[in-house]
Amino acid sequence: MTLYEIPMEYMKLKDMVEDGEATAADIAGAAEELGGMLEEKLTAYAKVLAQVDGDSELLSSEIKRLQERKKEKEEKRKQLTEDMANAMASMDKKKVETAMFSFLVKDTSESLVVDVPDDVPETFYDATPKLNKTRLKQYLKKGNFVDYAHLERGRSLTIK
Repeated sequence: MTLYEIPMEYMKLKDMVEDGEATAADIAGAAEELGGMLEEKLTAYAKVLAQVDGDSELLSSEIKRLQERKKEKEEKRKQLTEDMANAMASMDKKKVETAMFSFLVKDTSESLVVDVPDDVPETFYDATPKLNKTRLKQYLKKGNFVDYAHLERGRSLTIK
């Protein structure tokens, strides 16, 4: 029997008692058996969850490792490009053509470098409002109602 079928069978037993088809004593054994099945299924599911958690952690560490490798490759590419541009500049070459590639060194547009961010006046910052969810939640918890938000209680399962 599946995890989904066990509660359905239990509901059938409860309905039988409510409809007078059986007494609680009559279905006690079947209810106890379903309880045992539920415990077995929950244990099996917890083992699967542990495996999924392990897989997830493994994937997270692999993602981190690959991101570090990607960053290294990007830095290597940048260094190689700078080396090539410096070599051309040192020989006063703005353009070089070979059988396979063409190389061109040109000045880029100016880019901003902020040396002391704390000294930049507020004039140069965008004023983007940010929702303070904590304050809104407290407001709603006090019994206030609004059309644009509501409180919602979820459900969690703790496995120890």
